[in-house]
Amino acid sequence: MTDGRGGIQMMESAQPFRVETLERIIDSLANPVFIKNANHQFIMVNRAFCEFLDVTADQMIGKSDHDFFPESEVQVFHAMDDATLKSLSSTISNEAITLASGETRWIQTRKSAFVDPRHGPVLCGVISDLTELKAAREQLEHSNEALQAKVAQRTVSLELLNQKLEKLAFFDVLTQLPNRANFELEIATTLNRAEQESRQFALIYMDIDDLKSVNDSYGHPVGDLFIRQVAQRASEVIEDNAFMARIGGDEFMVLIRFDHLKEVINQADRLVARFSEPLEFENRLMNITASMGIALYPENGTDVTTLVKHADSAMYQTKDHNKGHYTFYRQEFSLRARRRLDIETALRRALHENLLIAWYQPIMSGDGQQIAGYESLARLQPTDLAEIPAIEFIRVAEQTGMIHQLGDQILRQACAFIASHCHNGEFVTVNISGTQLSEARFAATLRQVVGDSGIDAGQLVMEITESVMATMGEEIRSLKLALKDMGIRLWIDDFGTGYSNLAQLKRMEFDALKIDKGFIRDLPDSDIDESLIRTIITLAAEFNLKVVAEGIETERQAACLEALGVDFQQGFLFGKPREPLNQS
Repeated sequence: MTDGRGGIQMMESAQPFRVETLERIIDSLANPVFIKNANHQFIMVNRAFCEFLDVTADQMIGKSDHDFFPESEVQVFHAMDDATLKSLSSTISNEAITLASGETRWIQTRKSAFVDPRHGPVLCGVISDLTELKAAREQLEHSNEALQAKVAQRTVSLELLNQKLEKLAFFDVLTQLPNRANFELEIATTLNRAEQESRQFALIYMDIDDLKSVNDSYGHPVGDLFIRQVAQRASEVIEDNAFMARIGGDEFMVLIRFDHLKEVINQADRLVARFSEPLEFENRLMNITASMGIALYPENGTDVTTLVKHADSAMYQTKDHNKGHYTFYRQEFSLRARRRLDIETALRRALHENLLIAWYQPIMSGDGQQIAGYESLARLQPTDLAEIPAIEFIRVAEQTGMIHQLGDQILRQACAFIASHCHNGEFVTVNISGTQLSEARFAATLRQVVGDSGIDAGQLVMEITESVMATMGEEIRSLKLALKDMGIRLWIDDFGTGYSNLAQLKRMEFDALKIDKGFIRDLPDSDIDESLIRTIITLAAEFNLKVVAEGIETERQAACLEALGVDFQQGFLFGKPREPLNQS
């Protein structure tokens, strides 16, 4: 029992313990215990203390710390002991001691000083070995540090990942430009500020010209190169007041904040000029252009949807009439854009539901007396838009990429027409667009269709325009080799419109040329046209080419052309294009 002050209290009737009993109690304690006198000599140690230092009690009694520990440690021990003895108080100290084996142990010693009747001032110490606890604590601290380092590393990794995710969310991977989502945020902010501050801005909708042809001819890696070049070149000339984003495959948006319209014009002019410079690819120069449409806030719209729609309408106007340049939006463009969308919708439906059909116009012999062949002409069956002129839906088909499917259907119908109607060797001509020609698999598709139909390939003729010949010479030369191998002839259409030259005619090895109807219209009253036609016929003979005159509407024109010596005649005089009966 203890008293309220923590001292030992015994029953009144109890006798004091004998010294031997107290020694045995102390010796049984698990903690090392020692008692020193004022000279720092050990006067008592228990069994646990001896085991801790690996010594015997006889080796310890009468000895001091100097006999067992390094001097540096002894000085620390004695300084603490002296302070405790002087104050006759209790202290707790954490110390490191080096054992005889060389091992360092970390201990906590609770020291109490008191005066003994026999020994005078003495110091009693009770030791707790903290070595394992300290090691565990250090291990925990090390683990915590490692964990903190991992957390810090993971935090950095997450921050980098967040940055990458943010970049993926708001920037285009191919061009590193802001993407559509980024653009939508920017234009929303710009629109809000413009409304509050009565500011102006312009929206330029930019589309790379003929990118699909590049992809079809050279592959998507080259197409991607074109896209990167557009982005790089545009970025080089974009001013600080502009924001540019890639919003789709070949489409870009440029947002320009301006005070004077001249700033927008200057920016658009710089873009046109930069794009006009050719791109070098595999030791050849390739043209890279982009058509642009411009809508102004607030003149052309006060919300994002309207501005984008109007800029898009102006861009398509540029593609149709001034490719590679720019056009400011005008209200009538919306009507044209709606018309174009309606045609695109009708065309998609026609291709899906087989509403696209080939009509045929007869091509007569040179004297106009016998049918030598037919020209196949694509027509759409009547829709909600009534009749759509071929020139309109073919242009839309080329712009949307549907020209490949359209051309394939017309080709198959033409081959079926040959099989069902042309039993006397009549030929059928099929028109090819530049977009079709740029498709790498066109020749293979043609070979398969002809093979599937079982017709004589000599009855099939491909027609390309003179303008296509002028811009796609290498592709035509490759096609001619494939056609020659299949036995299919190749004609040049609209000859005389000013694009071709003699070197091209010689190199391409065409089988025939069709004189443009502009030279036929005023015959036989125009001596100039008659002279030009005579020259063309003479030139064709030098290159071993047949000559076809088209657009003939009167007997006088037919008689004049027969006299001049054309090989074939074609026009409304002999028959308008008509849908065949019982085509299988």
